[in-house]
Formats: sequence, structure tokens, C-alpha cells
Amino acid sequence: GDPTWPRPSSILGIQLTAVMTFLLICSSVTMVEALAAIRRGDRDRLERFLFLTILGGMIFLGLQAFEWNKLILHEGQSISRNNFGATFFILTGFHGCHVFGGVCFLSAILGRASRGVSGAIVVAMVAALTTVGTLIVTSATFSGLVGIASAVAGGGVVYLVARLLRAPVGAYSAHHNNEVEIAALYWHFVDLIWILVFTFVYLL
Repeated sequence: GDPTWPRPSSILGIQLTAVMTFLLICSSVTMVEALAAIRRGDRDRLERFLFLTILGGMIFLGLQAFEWNKLILHEGQSISRNNFGATFFILTGFHGCHVFGGVCFLSAILGRASRGVSGAIVVAMVAALTTVGTLIVTSATFSGLVGIASAVAGGGVVYLVARLLRAPVGAYSAHHNNEVEIAALYWHFVDLIWILVFTFVYLL
């Protein structure tokens, strides 16, 4: 093997990453509940569980920003230092981009459920900005707890905006929910990929 490849447990926060993994698994459960809700025509429950899924994704990204900071500033790791750094940062960064995309996608679904296309655009933009803000705040403060708090605050803003936009009739119903189903499949795929990354990068 590569002599520069460190033992993952010696530099990676396995316990923190286990929490992140559990968080994503829970977000898959909430996504299942959101889809089941709209299939029954329960719009309120759809919005609540979409919010919880979005919140899970934002907290995950906040904790990942904290982990990256720790590795770069304390452990001296970087994408160009060795094969491990290149593999780790490319895989987790690529996955993080997909989580970010998923958060924006789900936020657009939440916004559209509230007020059609205009709601989708507004809520997706709010989600993107608050998620970026979460990453910036976490990086600046170098604290995992701040990352969680920022994500909770950001998720709350997204949900509040969606509720303020709420119209009497939403875009989805028991018979029109293909976009929600596509979003659910995407989110489950992102979660599955992370489980593979966690297994092969962090544990082996």
C-alpha cells in the first residue's frame, strides 16, 4: 500500500462522522415520511418532514465544514499533500456538493408546495444562502456546535419563508407528486453514497 496513507482513525473524527452518518440516515427516514404524506394528500405533514430533511442536510454540511477545518488547520492535511488527502477531500467534497444540491432541491420542493414556481425559486435561494452562511460561520468559529446552531437557525429561516409564502392551494397532491418522489430518490442516493464513503474511507 501507499506508505503515506495514514490510519484513518488516527486523524479522522470517527465518532463525529458516525453522528453525521446517523443524521443522514435519519434524514432519509424523514424523506420517506414526506413522500408518504403527500401520497395521502397531507400537505402540512409533507412540509414538516421536508423541513426536517433539509435541516438534517444543513447540519451535516456544517459538521463537515468543521471536520475539514480540523483536518486542514490542525492535522495539516490538504488535497495536494498525499494520496490520502486527495482521495479524502475529493470524495467528501464531491459528496458535500451533492448534499448542498439536495438541500436546494428539497427547498425548492418545499417552496413550490407553498406557492408554486415563485415559491420554489425564493425558498431555494434562501436555502442556498443560509447553507453557505452556515459553512462560513462554522469555518470562522472552528466549532462543531456553532455549525449545528447555524444550521438550525438557517433551516428555521427556510421553513419560516416557506410558511410565509403559503397559499391556500399547493402545487402537490395525492395524485401529483412526481417531483417529490424524484427528490426522495435523489436524497436516498446521496445517503447511500455517504454510507459507502464512510465505510471505505473512514473505517477501512
